[in-house]
Amino acid sequence: MELPELCETAFRDLSEYLKTGGTYGIKKNELTRQTLAKPYIFHLLTKFAIMYVPIPFTTIKVNGKPPKGCKEYYIVGFGNYTGGELRIANTNYDIWRRPRVLRQPVEHLPVITGKRMTLIFYAVETTRSLGEFDAVVVGDDWVIRQSRQFQPPLYLRPEKRLKAIKEDTEDEEDIPNDAVEFLRGVIAKRESQGGGGTNASAL
Repeated sequence: MELPELCETAFRDLSEYLKTGGTYGIKKNELTRQTLAKPYIFHLLTKFAIMYVPIPFTTIKVNGKPPKGCKEYYIVGFGNYTGGELRIANTNYDIWRRPRVLRQPVEHLPVITGKRMTLIFYAVETTRSLGEFDAVVVGDDWVIRQSRQFQPPLYLRPEKRLKAIKEDTEDEEDIPNDAVEFLRGVIAKRESQGGGGTNASAL
């Protein structure tokens, strides 16, 4: 299914900040490492999806292909390049700013000149919902926030992947340790820069 062509402004921020490939979102019931390491990129990708992607998705692949057995995915290309069309049933389709929703195998033709960036949105089976996670600014840094029903949010860092977060128990304090440790780091960073403020030892 071919969708309306997108204008240059749809890719403006992505063109500026997205330089390499990777996988964002959920993979095997946990967030990918790129999501945690580059929360601002995750923010830009989900912002793009809200505006332009009409299918459900859990995962975003930059400069890659969907996994085998993927039943439906959204793909679009951008950047300064020639070539790189998709071949479907002996017909070539240009995906430069022309998104398509595909449900069949395709052949990616080689890029002739320049660098093509592609975005692919697709869904995998998972016990998690991508809606649990968003990128927010805490202090001066972008981080991934995990929202939890009737509980304070968790702030996830690259060194602490989703599967490593232990489950809450009734005896735990209201503020999760992850959030406390993260905020301590933010406060310590501000104090080292001479910003003053709350003493980290008070947390």
